[in-house]
Amino acid sequence: MRNKILLLFLAPLLALSVQAQIAFNDSISAWSVNDLPMPHLQDSLRYTINPDFGLTAADVDTLDAVSYDLEHRFGVEMVCVMVGRVAGGDVYEWGDSLFTKYGFGKKGTDNGLLIVVSAVDRQWRIFPGKGLEGVLPDAVCNRIGNRLMVPYMKQGQWGEAMRQAAYAIHGILSQDPDYAEFTAFDEESDDDLGGAIGVISVIGLGLGALAYFGRKKCPKCKTYMKVTQRVLVSRTANTKTYQVTYVCPKCGHTQTDTEHVNISSGSSAGGAIMGGALGGAMRGGGFSGGSFGGGSFGGGGAGGRF
Repeated sequence: MRNKILLLFLAPLLALSVQAQIAFNDSISAWSVNDLPMPHLQDSLRYTINPDFGLTAADVDTLDAVSYDLEHRFGVEMVCVMVGRVAGGDVYEWGDSLFTKYGFGKKGTDNGLLIVVSAVDRQWRIFPGKGLEGVLPDAVCNRIGNRLMVPYMKQGQWGEAMRQAAYAIHGILSQDPDYAEFTAFDEESDDDLGGAIGVISVIGLGLGALAYFGRKKCPKCKTYMKVTQRVLVSRTANTKTYQVTYVCPKCGHTQTDTEHVNISSGSSAGGAIMGGALGGAMRGGGFSGGSFGGGSFGGGGAGGRF
């Protein structure tokens, strides 16, 4: 009976999450770098830019949580941008200008990261700061884009594309074995990634012990499960409550847990968010403006059309 009541309660939220396939048309206005809103400057917990609402609220909340953890666990400032069109029609030039304007990352360490998807232009690009090029070289960014983003973007599933990219970046920085294929050297390709994994441990990103994203074991086969959906159910001045869905990649077992995070004191309530991987995430009250530290884009990364 309790499960039926829970499903009735979650049905509207899950329906919103399913609406990730949002269409754009050629008449939509193009965003200039100067006119683009920057939510992080008003609310330090917000990193995702979604002015045309191509992402659902659940998509945005998930990307914000991953970005928060990347900054507070690894010192990486990641901003995700989902727009219908960019002024000039060239995502590389547009993203370069955006990176330069706000200086994502810290000055000196240059650990900023920008992901841009433009639906009508049908272009995507991952922009790592200079300090991240050893961990996220062009080949790794290319693999993330082509393997994880492009298949979903071709179907208009913008939220899924951006979430998968964010999960992969977090997994690579965490040295999660589930994402080892993205940094493996492939003798049959031109992507020479020799030494990339070794660089991860010495570039000063504060990795420390492995921090696994969504590390919850399947109760049936004991394989680590993956987070496939995270929905914000409620938010008060002190606490956020989420419904987090986990799926076992081996046996397919699925479970949804209610998880809470205290956003006023920095301690988690009722279990750390994302099964422990974002423990301590969403600290501080939010609602106060954040800032970027003057980082530089080095010209690397990868992008393309879909």
